[in-house]
Amino acid sequence: MIICFIIEAAFSESLDRCEDILFDALVLDYIDTERVERDEAATKIKELIQKLRMDIEEMEAIMRTIDDRHIFIELGQCKEHNFYSYLMEAARARLIIY
Repeated sequence: MIICFIIEAAFSESLDRCEDILFDALVLDYIDTERVERDEAATKIKELIQKLRMDIEEMEAIMRTIDDRHIFIELGQCKEHNFYSYLMEAARARLIIY
């Protein structure tokens, strides 16, 4: 989960820079590439940045779900292991008694 947090922070920082420092350059590139007016380009760039932010949030939710399931599986395996260990000890105890 730490890696996900680091990636999210890096993406978020980059998107902040896109909204601030790089916004005008991105708009000009969009105008040049898509041949649209400045207002439309600015709107599209804002929409793209917002979509990327939402995708990052979704990625974080997916990573949390994976982590939660991984922990659940590990706990389940641990419980299963403990159960089998208990059965083995019970079987040994019976062999010793008989």
